[in-house]
Amino acid sequence: MNRLIRSHGRLIVFVVFGLALTLSILISILPGSPQIASRGITPDVVGTTSQDPVILTVVNQDGGMVCNEDKYLRLRVYLSGRIEGDSFDSTKVCKRERKTAMLDDVRLANLRRALERSDLLKCENEYPQFAIHTDTYTHSLITFKLGPKEKSIALTNPESDNPGNTAHYPKALLALLREIEEITEHFEFR
Repeated sequence: MNRLIRSHGRLIVFVVFGLALTLSILISILPGSPQIASRGITPDVVGTTSQDPVILTVVNQDGGMVCNEDKYLRLRVYLSGRIEGDSFDSTKVCKRERKTAMLDDVRLANLRRALERSDLLKCENEYPQFAIHTDTYTHSLITFKLGPKEKSIALTNPESDNPGNTAHYPKALLALLREIEEITEHFEFR
């Protein structure tokens, strides 16, 4: 008798499990039923942009006689002072890797002061090439926010100390370029 009850009990468990599984499948395919969807995994950076917005992005592309002509992130600065940029990996030839760091209060204040200059918004959206290199060039796109306004400036060979650039770029743009160069050199984003 006990053997009969145990065998029927197992059978009942399997039948109930099968019915529950079948019912859940049927419910999931009915129109208007809630669907379970997979969610893509997004990097932490994307999830934190509303809490820590980007205030400056510099994207470069080298050309001419260089080993890699892909676009790369020279510098991205967040409101909190967190920074990131692509830099050549010393162990791999012509391969960049993403580096992150945190700006100290002085560097962050200097950069924010350069970004808050109202005449920065009056800069052209694109400047011709004033600094000429023999076999290489760097196209650079600088995007920043000044209050609610966003601006992008395209430059070629944007060195702040080049005589051609200092003669033609506005002072506000040169000040911003100096801050970008100081940060990328200090943190060795190359």
